[in-house]
Amino acid sequence: MAGVKLCKCPYCFERFKPNWALFKASTVFEKMDEKKGTEQLYNKRTDRKLQEFRNKFPGTDWHGNDLDDEDNYDDHLLLCVHNQQVDFPSKRTEDDDIDYSEFEDKDVIMRGVWEKELADDSDEFVPYLMDRYSHKTTVRVCPHCHNRLPLEFGKYETKYIAVVGITSSGKTVYLSQLFKNIDRYLAHADLVRLSMNSEMDQFVKNHPVKAGEKLPQGTGAAHFTMPIPIVVQNSTTKQKYMLIFYDIAGENCINPEQMRKFGSFICNADGIIMITDPRQLDELFLVGKNNDDDDDAPAPGRVLNAMYDAFLSEYGDGTKVPPVAAAISKSDLLRDVIPENSYIFRNTDFNKYNGQNGFPYDDFNNVNTELGQKLGTTRGDVGQGGIYKKALEANFKDYAFFAFSALNCEPPKSSDEELQETPDPLRLEDPLIWLMYKLGMVNEIRKTPVKPRKKGLFW
Repeated sequence: MAGVKLCKCPYCFERFKPNWALFKASTVFEKMDEKKGTEQLYNKRTDRKLQEFRNKFPGTDWHGNDLDDEDNYDDHLLLCVHNQQVDFPSKRTEDDDIDYSEFEDKDVIMRGVWEKELADDSDEFVPYLMDRYSHKTTVRVCPHCHNRLPLEFGKYETKYIAVVGITSSGKTVYLSQLFKNIDRYLAHADLVRLSMNSEMDQFVKNHPVKAGEKLPQGTGAAHFTMPIPIVVQNSTTKQKYMLIFYDIAGENCINPEQMRKFGSFICNADGIIMITDPRQLDELFLVGKNNDDDDDAPAPGRVLNAMYDAFLSEYGDGTKVPPVAAAISKSDLLRDVIPENSYIFRNTDFNKYNGQNGFPYDDFNNVNTELGQKLGTTRGDVGQGGIYKKALEANFKDYAFFAFSALNCEPPKSSDEELQETPDPLRLEDPLIWLMYKLGMVNEIRKTPVKPRKKGLFW
């Protein structure tokens, strides 16, 4: 990859060249065969770097998140690839416990008992290796934290999307429905998915949203959800991107100890989707609360302030703060307080955009303006709605308002009941399409194309 840029690990966010990634060996031996000294290089061993990262997030089911059913590669030997050359350690003993990935000599390419056989694709990207037993490994890991990298990670421009929501905001249901219908939503944006993305499909399988099932429980505070990648291509420009989504509980943003763990996933985000239940702004929308609401949940404005503080501590100023899609969830609850003919209650009709797909500016402008005006009104003392909007205005230069419903049907009255109707999502894709537009991935479209003004006498 001539002139390749450094990529940024989706776990620890350390930078490295794609071909500096390590591989996990496919061939290992549970016990060393004393007659074959070479096999001691294939013995399983504890991956200290990987364990160090995982110890930060106790209670996370790492094996449940791993996509390898038979073997999760945690304790397999690490091998390094770089510049398509091979070198072997000069000395190796049975007690040798050197972590070869820590070698500063980047010219040492592959360590262990590997042959000089590398697999290159047309972009000189190394997707797999073959060992002397003719076993192939495609498991690439970060050279710093040893977490498994997404398929083809580092090959395309990568955008990181942090999805933040307080408990009961509907964040997990939103992500499940977004991923379930992702191909249709991408088509609206003139994008196409290029890979099957097992992580995304696994998330939908683990968090089903359908009639006859209980709604999935939200992400618990302190729980780490694996990054969810997807490779997409702009159908017009043919430019390829990798999007990586993070599911982050808002409570982790206001707890200093948790923020030290989860702050990097926010500070390294290229875009943020902040999801808020309208009942958390109850004095504004007057929709009340239900029995499952958490009275101790932090206010949305407080979460926004905490996220901005994280950027200040990371960068020293607010120059690298990303765009924020401020999304109100469960918009079907607003039918009694917002006129029924509002754009909020209609999905975008892309047929009205002259056969184009992309970022639908007219629909966006109508929803953003209406919600902005609604959030700007207060009754008596400034309530959570006003504080929420003021926190956005003060901390984030680039933000917009959205409203969606991941169900758009009668929800269960409690977490113990099942969903009775088939969900029909409403404006679910709007926040994501806007972020992709802001990140240069999607072009703007309008119902009436903007014609260039003719030059007059004075301009």
